[in-house]
Amino acid sequence: DSKVLLLTLSPGGLAEMTLIALTLGIDVAFITVHHLMRIVMAVFVAPLVFKVLKRFLKPQENDGSGRRRIDRSP
Repeated sequence: DSKVLLLTLSPGGLAEMTLIALTLGIDVAFITVHHLMRIVMAVFVAPLVFKVLKRFLKPQENDGSGRRRIDRSP
């Protein structure tokens, strides 16, 4: 159902989403599990992803002026 998907994917607090689910007659457990998984992803998985990305995306060197240094060595 589109109401269920909209409610599971919409940002907001867990308490507010469960109250909306109760009001609309949607399965509260389903909405709660989805929101808890979003919190777990944000707290535990996102920092790991950023650490991995940091290893692959190395910062470019600069000379302190804010401009990138161009290596013109042969």
